[in-house]
Amino acid sequence: LLEEQATRAEEVAHESQEILINEQADDDEDVELVPYTYLWLVRDGDNPLTDFVADEIVTELDLELYDMGWRVDQLKITGDYVYLLANVPVNESAQELVLDLKQIAAEMAQKADNTLNPDTLWADSYAVLSPGREMDTEEIQRYIDFGRQN
Repeated sequence: LLEEQATRAEEVAHESQEILINEQADDDEDVELVPYTYLWLVRDGDNPLTDFVADEIVTELDLELYDMGWRVDQLKITGDYVYLLANVPVNESAQELVLDLKQIAAEMAQKADNTLNPDTLWADSYAVLSPGREMDTEEIQRYIDFGRQN
């Protein structure tokens, strides 16, 4: 009798766990997403990111954003900048998100190249477009030129 009760208790616990997982999945599907464009620069234009570091950040950041429930439309990282067009949960603050993104990407860069300092890797300035839209190369270059004037 004790074995039957223990087995039944395990079955109930397993069923409860499945219900919670399914409810969480349903909740994730109901989250409204809004498009945002993010753009920020490497602080030192004379010391760009290497292709290896840029590729590592793309790989890791794409996975991180997926885990956060974002839908990434474009993610481009060059020696000079990070450009991201994504659909983001509507209840998030754009300013807080870009600061978090810069920190996450800086830590990923340092992981790929331990000579990089995550606290000084990115310029203080950034651009956030809401609603997000695609930026062409010329527009990105204008932002870079503007950001490097200081």
